This record gives sequence, structure tokens and C-alpha cells, in this order.
Amino acid sequence: MTTTEKKRGVWAATFASVTFGIMPLLSKTVMDKGYSVNTVVTYRYAIAAILLFLLIAYKRASFRVTTRQLLELCLLGACYPAVTSLLMVSYTYLSTGISTSLHFLYPIPVAFLMSFFFKEKITRNILLGIIISIGGVLLLGFNGEIKLNTVGILLVLFADLIYAVYLVLINQLSVRRVSGLLFTFYILIAATFYSFIGGTINGDLQFIKDRDALVLVFMLSLVSTVISNVALVEAVKRIGSTLTAVLGTMEPLIAVLLGIMINNEPFSFRIGLGMTCIFSAVLIIILRKKKRKNL
Repeated sequence: MTTTEKKRGVWAATFASVTFGIMPLLSKTVMDKGYSVNTVVTYRYAIAAILLFLLIAYKRASFRVTTRQLLELCLLGACYPAVTSLLMVSYTYLSTGISTSLHFLYPIPVAFLMSFFFKEKITRNILLGIIISIGGVLLLGFNGEIKLNTVGILLVLFADLIYAVYLVLINQLSVRRVSGLLFTFYILIAATFYSFIGGTINGDLQFIKDRDALVLVFMLSLVSTVISNVALVEAVKRIGSTLTAVLGTMEPLIAVLLGIMINNEPFSFRIGLGMTCIFSAVLIIILRKKKRKNL
């Protein structure tokens, strides 16, 4: 692979992180206008699925999957809206930056799930990462200026657990052979269905009439769903999943910076140190996996 291709991969990964990092701000802004979580995620998934359908059709790629893969996609599709909904609800209890930072604890349950169910050894590096990440959470929680809400923390940690199960299953099921674009398309279709059903049962599904809210939801679908996922796929192709994941740690940084600049969310030395600990824990685990693959 040429140096130019690698550079494009790095830029693609960075761009994916930035576009993913915008998601908390856009979601919270729409919710602040009085729209429910189910409404926001249903619109987001539906619009993104339509855009991806047009993209796949334009590329003249096949939409074909096996019956088994379709059933697996339906199962995984339930995880996607669950994680997003829990995170969006957590924004009402926590700042978007802190909520996004806590979400980056998800490699920890992934490591435990792989160890317990698939006998993957938990190395010293992984244990060190867990200890450092817990220290980061404590730094965030015991800030004298910003008190974290217990409900918000539990919501994010539950979202992390579901996301960990989602990531583990992707590597174990036959859908791992489906292309990234097609996989995302079917996941969004399933997520739209589940979110619509959930909103209908709860009775909180709303019709978005506000023009500004519609624009924000469209941006959420285009920028933080379609473009971010396409950029992620291109990055993985050019520089691999490990480096892409490392560059992905920029996402919560973007969320924090946007929260500070636009929502005037407070920031302190302890918040910064806590975030640094969480990022360091993730990097230790990811880089350890890369080292093992190279052995």
C-alpha cells in the first residue's frame, strides 16, 4: 500500500471520529426542543437507511444476504438502537462530554466477555487498562465542581455492556462476511423498526414539524451516521482496524470540546485528567491486541 493511501486512511479515520463526536451535541439539541429519544432515533435511522440505500444502489452493489445472516442482523439490530437510546437518555443526566467519555469504557466488558465465553486470556496490559479506566471514572465522579448523576452513569455503563455484546457477536456470527455498507444498511433498517415499535408502545413517537429540528436530524443522519460509517470503512481498508480504533479515541474529545464551546458545559483539571485516564486505558488494550497479532 502506498504512502498516499495510508495518509488517506488516517484522514478518513480522523474524519470519522470528528463526525461521530458531533452526534451527542446534535442529539441533545433536538431533544432540548421537546422531542423524545424514540422520535430522534427513529428519524435518524430511517433517514440514514434511505441515504445508504441510495448510496449502495448508486454503487450497484448487491443487497443479497443469506437467511441466517438476515436473522443475525435482526438480532444485532436490536442492540444498536438500545445503545443509542440509553446514551441519549444519559445526556439528560450528564454532560455530553462526560457521557461520551464514559462510553469509551466499552473495551473493558469486551475483554471480559471474550475471556469468559471464548477463553481469551486477560493479560496484564488489559488488567492495567481496567485499573486506569476505573481511576478515570473516579476522577470524573469526585469532582467538587461537577457532580455526576448515578442514574446517568448506570445508563451509560449499561449501554457499554450492550455495545460490548454487539461487538463480540459481530466477530462470532456469519455476518462478519457481509460488507460494511450492507451490514450498516440492514442494521439501520432493523433499528428503525425497533425504534418505531418502541415509540409506538411508549406513546412518545412524535411528528417533527420544527424546521430547525428537521435540519438537525438530517445532519445527524447524514454526518454522524452515513458519512461517519463510510469514512470508518474506508479507514479500516487503508490502515487497518487497530489504528482506526486508536484514532477513534478523538471522538469523546470532540464531544467535550463542542459541549464546552457551544453548550457552555463546565470543564476542570480533574475532568481532563479523568478523560486522559480513560483514553489511556483504551489505548493500552487496543495496542496490546495489535502486539499479539504481530507475534
